[in-house]
Amino acid sequence: MVLQGKPDEEKTWSIPSGGMKVGESPEKCCEREVFEETGYRVNILKKLCVKRTYTEHIQVIVHYFWAEVIGGKSVIQDPDELIHQGTGRRKMKRKR
Repeated sequence: MVLQGKPDEEKTWSIPSGGMKVGESPEKCCEREVFEETGYRVNILKKLCVKRTYTEHIQVIVHYFWAEVIGGKSVIQDPDELIHQGTGRRKMKRKR
């Protein structure tokens, strides 16, 4: 989980997420976003579901995956500078 939001917004806890790059698969996008926002490398174990919604007349498609941490360390390195705090691996295990 990461605490995220724009500087002038209330921050909320959410799972790492972000937009796909051209030519990127949803799985690779998930791996990249988790690394950028938490510092952890993950291996996708399975796709959980796909959620489709609209935000301001734009279709948003969100892919959810079950993943395992395979490396890295807790470091926020978000290029968008929207991540303010991350939850470490041990804390995540306790929250299950």
